[in-house]
Amino acid sequence: MVLVSRADEFIQSDAGVLLRRALTADEITESSRAHGHPDPCTVAGKLAIKEAVFKTFQTTQAMVPWLTIQTRKSAGGWPEVTLVGRARKLAGDAGLRGRISVSVSSAGAFVVAVAMATFHEQEILDGGATHFQ
Repeated sequence: MVLVSRADEFIQSDAGVLLRRALTADEITESSRAHGHPDPCTVAGKLAIKEAVFKTFQTTQAMVPWLTIQTRKSAGGWPEVTLVGRARKLAGDAGLRGRISVSVSSAGAFVVAVAMATFHEQEILDGGATHFQ
């Protein structure tokens, strides 16, 4: 869950320095309104998605690799996630395989996202993801 006001702080910070540490150039462009300024609610959604995806890695050994969890709107309008670099390694280390599905919703000052990942079958057999059985 991300406060829209917190996303606005990312946008306003030192000409968007925080924003560029959390979102890729493509994500910033996709978050921008017609006049070219990022929309705080859309930015909050992308941040919430990245945080939810990171939590599927079930690690306490790393900080959120913001730029390596990439999200974009699909042709159908729902969010899609791509993992690269550090995020891809963390997901692999956690036994995640395949697609990560996400859902994002906003209500007033808050945006919330939920991510669901698929574990490798062997992880389930070994008891590493019994809550998914």
